[in-house]
Amino acid sequence: MAPLTRSARKAQENQQSDNESRSDTKSSQSRNKSPKSSNTFAQFARLPADVRQEIWGIASSSPASTPGVCILELEDKEPYGCAPLVVHEPYNPALLATNTEAHDIASKSRPAPRDFDPAKGDILYIPDGNMCDRLQISAQYDKGSVAERCIGTIRHLAIPIALATSPYAVGRALRFLGSLETISVVYPQPPGPSGEKVNCFADVEAEAGIPLRLLTADELADITVVADYTYQTWHSDLQIKWKMNGKEHLDSLAGNLNHEARPGNGQPDPAMWDPKTKKLKLKYEGRVFAPQTAKAFHKL
Repeated sequence: MAPLTRSARKAQENQQSDNESRSDTKSSQSRNKSPKSSNTFAQFARLPADVRQEIWGIASSSPASTPGVCILELEDKEPYGCAPLVVHEPYNPALLATNTEAHDIASKSRPAPRDFDPAKGDILYIPDGNMCDRLQISAQYDKGSVAERCIGTIRHLAIPIALATSPYAVGRALRFLGSLETISVVYPQPPGPSGEKVNCFADVEAEAGIPLRLLTADELADITVVADYTYQTWHSDLQIKWKMNGKEHLDSLAGNLNHEARPGNGQPDPAMWDPKTKKLKLKYEGRVFAPQTAKAFHKL
């Protein structure tokens, strides 16, 4: 073989040097590369049944990270009947949708009830106008009561469709709800096919531990709220008849509450009243009670 020229030897040395450099780089990257973390445990199914069930039980009793719902209830021990405000945590929806074993355990247990905490985003649901009046009267006259201690801290109030249609009790209570930011109207069921009608005074079934799912703008548009009733006055009976979608129904509630809360009659202005716009600085939403099942999990 003919001896390499000086330039050929130089090129060969440079190529060898480049190969060694790339080899060292790959080796260094391989050493510094951390193993991928994993949130799965593939061998879980091989654990003894009693161990798996204990793990599912611990997971199902863990408090939820989402806001809870407190349903206002009556209590005979207090003069105006407001019971302590308690949140019943919902079933763990992730476990309900995991597998049959986890579903069976999660559906039989839930976290222990806890105190209502507005700072966590908890929602206070008031079932009807009578109970709204009870809350306001207790806060006003029953010093040291549950209502007097909590009413000024409530940030998110939920009311059924009937109370939203005739919100006079809510309007009277606004002056005591100094921290209120949001009012949710609870409809009786999730929207069905477009055009399905909901009576403006329809009953809403509320159950402790069932979360309130926020309705989308499209879902609100698919709700048709109808009214057809007689309103009695001192002079005559008025026939009330109207139809509106969910968004219009919320706008109607906002207008009625602005009217009820307007300054005057020697009453102090509500804390959320804006004198420039002459409106309440509140957010209005539509919601439904949505049971957490494996089928409903993906909607929550």
